[in-house]
Amino acid sequence: MKVRDLAAHPCIALLGLAVCALFVLGAAVNEGVTGPVLGLPFLVLGAVIVRARFRTRSMIAAAMAYLLACVLLWRSLPTSQLVHPVIGEPLELVKPIDVYEGSEKWNGIGGLAYVNPHMVKGFKEDGEDGGERRTFGPGTRLRISRLHVKNPDFETKYVFEFRDDQGSASFVVAHYDWESAEFCSLVRFRLCGMEYEERRDAVTRPVFQALGMLMLYPLLPVLMKERFDAFLRNVWRRG
Repeated sequence: MKVRDLAAHPCIALLGLAVCALFVLGAAVNEGVTGPVLGLPFLVLGAVIVRARFRTRSMIAAAMAYLLACVLLWRSLPTSQLVHPVIGEPLELVKPIDVYEGSEKWNGIGGLAYVNPHMVKGFKEDGEDGGERRTFGPGTRLRISRLHVKNPDFETKYVFEFRDDQGSASFVVAHYDWESAEFCSLVRFRLCGMEYEERRDAVTRPVFQALGMLMLYPLLPVLMKERFDAFLRNVWRRG
């Protein structure tokens, strides 16, 4: 039976369209290594269902508006407080810190960036210091203005971009630094001292984490096998 034949049934068509819409939204907020790419099959399937069952102007307009909203959400992810409540989070320095220019190798972005004091020597020896160093003194207040997403080893990590209240100066702090005790000893920052899961939820709302996880659907057979194997092991032990 073809997709168009299935779409002829109202209940199946509505259910299929709802599933496609959910996975397209999941693709829009997915910050993993695949980005929105794995949502394309559901976009195509949704278009087939709309064409086969809901070929009205109002339905086509609603589908286009929904798609546009998903695209706009995807484009706004780095600065979206809806997805990332940590945007706008304040930070105050309690000790002076130095930021350096030309740190592409260290954080994947470049520009002015915080470099862990224990790594500054290696930073300079590798020729990554572009010549500019700026010191931010105690009492300096900054806010997170943007998140940069990195995917080392298929993980999702965030580089925070901090900007001062005047918007005249900014620098970035890589995930391996803002999660470190060394950095936290220099600042007052709400995320410092949080447990991993609490910190993760503070950066990205759980509902959007769950939606993004939908893009793991190609791994579903592997995940199901692991769960089944774990179930069998538990049964074997109890027996």
